[in-house]
Amino acid sequence: MGRRAVNCFRSLGVEALALSDNNPRLWGRQVDGATVLPPAVASELYGGEALFIVTIWNAVHSFRETNAQLSALGCSHIIPSSPVYWRFPETFLPFFCLSLPRHVFAQRRHVLQAHTIWADEQSRSEYLAHVRWRALGDFAGLPQRSAEESYFPESLFVLSPDEEFVDCGAFDGDTIRSFLGRRRDGFRRVDAIEPDPKTFTKLQHYVDGLPPSIRHKIALHCCGVGAARRTVAFDATGTALSHVSDSGTSMIDELPLDTLCATARPTFIKMDVEGAERNALLGARHLMETQRPLLAVCLYHRPDDLWQLPLLIREIAPAYQLYLRTHDGDGWQTVAYAIPPERLLTG
Repeated sequence: MGRRAVNCFRSLGVEALALSDNNPRLWGRQVDGATVLPPAVASELYGGEALFIVTIWNAVHSFRETNAQLSALGCSHIIPSSPVYWRFPETFLPFFCLSLPRHVFAQRRHVLQAHTIWADEQSRSEYLAHVRWRALGDFAGLPQRSAEESYFPESLFVLSPDEEFVDCGAFDGDTIRSFLGRRRDGFRRVDAIEPDPKTFTKLQHYVDGLPPSIRHKIALHCCGVGAARRTVAFDATGTALSHVSDSGTSMIDELPLDTLCATARPTFIKMDVEGAERNALLGARHLMETQRPLLAVCLYHRPDDLWQLPLLIREIAPAYQLYLRTHDGDGWQTVAYAIPPERLLTG
């Protein structure tokens, strides 16, 4: 995002004074014509008058932390990236859940409706903070990272010996590792679904190396999940950013979970499917209505997922209790937990 900002300003005849980064391996390098400086040097040279625009946005970063670091070094003018993204949306937006504020206000009825469906005060507070961020660019007001691990917050529910876990967006097995760290071989079944062929190979290699008592209970599916059976274009990058895309050069099969799990009884479904969560939920309608599996659904891949996906869950299965937790920095890994009352620990 920093490189894109440098080139965006350059197209307007404005040259960035420098890039600054905490990574020592980058110091002194030229990146798109801008010199990368240590933060201490950048602040010494330019801290009094230059505008420092924080263009970092990833799971391990927090604007709050970078703002504090630059302020301590003596930088006087520090802003988040939001004003730049909004002024030049054709260069930067949409990007995951980042979009123009008008999209929030255009959906104000749904935004306000979704505020009423959360089951605890923490969820309502975090929801409001995320809405404020989308509407006002207030990175500093985003929730702190949860101390609990993504998908398995032990303050809300516990995993059972009869768990049938469906991992939509299994990637290289990272979530299964976390699951097995809690249950070892004490579970009934895992269905791991990963559409990217390159990543699926890594997943298969990981599962093949597990002890037989675990391996034989894990089924692998190289496909996507959606609202109906179809073949779609897919951008297969071999990374966590692989996703369904009209410009994708690969073709994959999509299946609804109602079909894929027709002979199973899933008790827990995780969805981290890079923007396909809505269709995945639609394709799991029957399971949600009849089997009532616990759900962990990512809400940060598209601008309106924060309110539209919880509202869809509430429409399909009104009995679920809904919770919101933010697991990484600056809004990454924001997850809705839809929990059947019989599995709930709180409230």
